[in-house]
Amino acid sequence: MLNRIQLNRSLSLQFNGLTKDGQSQSPIIDTQSSSNLSPSIQPDSIQSFSALISLNEQERLLVDSSSNEDLTSNSQLNSSNNTNDDLSKRCIKKGDYILFEPNGQADSFSTAYNAKNKKILYWKRFDEKDYMKKLEPYFIMDGASDKIYKFKEIILDSNLNSSNSIKNAYVFFDQHYGDLHSYMKEKKRLDETEAKHIYRQCVQAVLDCHENGIIIRDIKLKKFVFLDQEKTQLGLANLEDCLILDEEATDDLIKSQQGCPAYVSPEVLNPSQTSYSGRLSDSWSLGIILYTLLIGRYPFHHPTITNMFAKIARGRFQIPPSISLSLEAKLLLRSLIRVKPEERLLPSEILAHCWLKQTESENLTKKSSFESRFSSSSQVYKIPLGISLSAPGRLTNNNKNYFGKQANKIINNFNDDEDRLVPEFKF
Repeated sequence: MLNRIQLNRSLSLQFNGLTKDGQSQSPIIDTQSSSNLSPSIQPDSIQSFSALISLNEQERLLVDSSSNEDLTSNSQLNSSNNTNDDLSKRCIKKGDYILFEPNGQADSFSTAYNAKNKKILYWKRFDEKDYMKKLEPYFIMDGASDKIYKFKEIILDSNLNSSNSIKNAYVFFDQHYGDLHSYMKEKKRLDETEAKHIYRQCVQAVLDCHENGIIIRDIKLKKFVFLDQEKTQLGLANLEDCLILDEEATDDLIKSQQGCPAYVSPEVLNPSQTSYSGRLSDSWSLGIILYTLLIGRYPFHHPTITNMFAKIARGRFQIPPSISLSLEAKLLLRSLIRVKPEERLLPSEILAHCWLKQTESENLTKKSSFESRFSSSSQVYKIPLGISLSAPGRLTNNNKNYFGKQANKIINNFNDDEDRLVPEFKF
């Protein structure tokens, strides 16, 4: 008897043409044929779309005008064509869409314009050979959460004339209204009321993924985008980087060393730890996000990533005395940013924390669930909740060398310049 998660996953894979081993069958997706135009750079603003549309309209009006126009009109037409050609070289035409080329940054969306309904969308490009495997987390989460930034359409590159041509899949998303990273750069830091509203949605999105067997691994501010223009509703984006647990798995132990440097958990950097809990590692990253929302900077930062990793391994952070936080907020922070994974709250327990003002009955239930995990260790009860005494002592030279190697491993997984510079970055 299939449970709800297995059934949802099975139906999603079958409907979208993906087998259990990740191989692509014949997906129910429209295939559009078109040719690539010259490569281009990302335009500075969506105003380029308006310019392109305006030029198309001018060209149409000039062509429909009388053939007895003078040389001035002909020169206007030629000028319009030349400018239109210049803009066209910066775009790709796929079906009804005009696509601006990506800017080359990881986790970033490029802009698209639907010439038919005149709507702005965002898009990403994947290799047609493995795009179904990349998009599998989206299929699993389809209908399972309203906190996921979902794609709406896929167009396959059907240029089959040359055997050497690279075939791509173009995945389109509805327009979003900026990510949480950019929002924090503008706001600097949030008051606790707004932080609660934002943070609750972040945790809920992660919890929904966990309940469906998906580990995020790379939780960071930039992964959350605003779904409405008022910037009140958030969605988790870029699920293609997530890890899907095996359906038969009895735990969530993983060995991946992927993560954004500023958000990576200590166990990922531990040279003696071969595997770790994916869910509790995500909890650490959620703690970094909460600290950043409330304080306005990362808890661990240093000009060199190696030294920043050493700080993360120690797990010691401070709340600036100049910033006034409620006791509940401080307790939640120190219940997440803890070196020992088993001492951290899970997403379901975060939502039940008193700082997020859940009902009293839910608080008591989740508190009992949290404490039951430590029933075999009397030492944990001697440690006041929120005061982590589990940080390691002085780092040896061997450990420092290891952090240097780990820095290279993790950085190689990222092409985003903003993520590379996080040790020195402050909002």
